[in-house]
Amino acid sequence: MSEPTDALERPLEASERTAEPTGAETPGRLHHALEAFKDNIEAFTVALIMALVIKHFCIEAFKIPTGSMMPTLYGEKNSPEGIGDRILVDKWAYLLGGPERWDVIVFRYPLNQSKHFIKRVAGLGGEQIKTVRGDLWVRTTDEEPWRIATKRRRVRDELYLPVYPPAPDEYDEAPPPPVEKYWTVDAGGAWTVVDYQTLRFAGGAEAPVVFEKRIGRSTGPTSHSMSGDGDLVRDVRVVLRATAAAGAALTLSWRASEEHATTARLATPQAPRGSRVSTWTSDGQELAAPVDRKLVPDRATEIELECVDGEVYLHVDGEEIAHLGEARTLDDIRDIQDYMQELALIGDGGAVDVTD
Repeated sequence: MSEPTDALERPLEASERTAEPTGAETPGRLHHALEAFKDNIEAFTVALIMALVIKHFCIEAFKIPTGSMMPTLYGEKNSPEGIGDRILVDKWAYLLGGPERWDVIVFRYPLNQSKHFIKRVAGLGGEQIKTVRGDLWVRTTDEEPWRIATKRRRVRDELYLPVYPPAPDEYDEAPPPPVEKYWTVDAGGAWTVVDYQTLRFAGGAEAPVVFEKRIGRSTGPTSHSMSGDGDLVRDVRVVLRATAAAGAALTLSWRASEEHATTARLATPQAPRGSRVSTWTSDGQELAAPVDRKLVPDRATEIELECVDGEVYLHVDGEEIAHLGEARTLDDIRDIQDYMQELALIGDGGAVDVTD
């Protein structure tokens, strides 16, 4: 057994007793509050500086005020919802190279540096350009022949406007014309116009169904005009789904003038003639190519025919399978109202359903 220590025996001094909370802790709390405030100010300042740096050197947001870039971009005054498009501009995009034709760019207006313009690039350095009947023609010297500036697939997708089928729910006071007015069927009755989205070929000898609505510069799916709105166009894209029976074939025919006709034929393996695409050049020569693709009987196949910028593209189920050049020249361009515009679908052999 040990003796008790002095520390256990002596009473606690006043200075050693537990102190009650006093105002002495207030400076510590204030210090912590000031530290937190300082941290927030620093974070806010860094975020602000980074935002300004990113906006000035990297990416900047813009809103579209007008409709000059329709239908690619809608301005506040032209948007169906009343809210214009917003875009983010990459300021490093041309760090290693200049713009390419058809790029959409934002630049300062040369006569007023405080204004920003958004436009699509048409001409490049050293080029002469002109527009004739909706085509952009370019050359670099007076001796060089004019040639059409063709568009990339992505650009073409941005610029197309829908023409058909009509949208019945968009007509408030005047309903669209009956579907029979849009199509003229062959006298033999091989074709049946089921509705706006469906045409049916019963089979038999070759027979056409012709689209009667002329396609003008401002023609749209809500247009009542059957003669076309504005100058007629020659560049179109036709997209549909075809479901063919064995032995059937379907031909898409687009005639923009007497001299320019394009046809794309897709056939089933049992059809007597195979698949083929052809077009006529401005000097009366036919360009043609066999198509290594067949319609599969009783299966829906998506077919897309583009005639644009003097080129012909055929896509089947999303894959480009043919490309021909019309070799269009500036000399053969004449009054577009003289064009014999005609779009037709031609069935042959077995039954074919055309939808969408």
